[in-house]
Amino acid sequence: MTIKEANEAARQLLPVIFDGIEFERITQVGISYNDKGEPRYFLQILGKNHGSVAYVEPRSCEVKQPG
Repeated sequence: MTIKEANEAARQLLPVIFDGIEFERITQVGISYNDKGEPRYFLQILGKNHGSVAYVEPRSCEVKQPG
């Protein structure tokens, strides 16, 4: 997913799929910088049990489709 799509999914509290696993929602869309000053975007996604989070690259996630 793109950063724009991630922000929209976060606003709408939509569930996401990462590595074949469903997560509750995106709780953070962030940016960090490597040692060359290049930006890297990341998502913090909340586990279904609300007890864990994962930090992943946006391109490795997708919004769960209804149905």
